[in-house]
Amino acid sequence: MSKLGPDPLREYIIYQIVHWPIVGLVFPILVLFILAKGLDIFEASLVMSRYSITTIASSCPPAGLPTPSGVCAITCYRWQ
Repeated sequence: MSKLGPDPLREYIIYQIVHWPIVGLVFPILVLFILAKGLDIFEASLVMSRYSITTIASSCPPAGLPTPSGVCAITCYRWQ
């Protein structure tokens, strides 16, 4: 544990381990719902790509703003 609190790299790794299996379970189910609404596979891929881009864009904070814990984890890890 560093002076800034928990290790940001460790928190990031734990987040990735928890996040991606959930995405892997949810995406196929969402595609099935989209296909049931009458869209074809190509249109479903467009919808899911827009969903992914929107999710990624909204999860990236503007540069330099801290996370809710008060620390910009990537910046703190980079400058240690």
